[in-house]
Amino acid sequence: MTAPTSTACRTAPSGGRLALVGRAELRAQMTTPGAEPIGCQCPRCSPPPPLTDLEAQAALRHVSNADAVAFALGQVTLVSFSSCESCDAWKPRFTETA
Repeated sequence: MTAPTSTACRTAPSGGRLALVGRAELRAQMTTPGAEPIGCQCPRCSPPPPLTDLEAQAALRHVSNADAVAFALGQVTLVSFSSCESCDAWKPRFTETA
């Protein structure tokens, strides 16, 4: 019997149009310097902004289609990043908007 593989670090399917829009908007936000740092500033939770294109690409692998669509619709906000224990890439963390 083979061990189950982790889906956390696999490339997520692109999803529909809204998921693609959400990922594009998220990538733009992650690679553009912001006025204020996002979330916790400890080394484990937040990288120095902005992310490089390669870091953003790796981070987007951890975003589900549902989260990408919710981001495109403004239902969630990017609040911080955490380090993936499997691949050391940054994982975006979201919170629901009010």
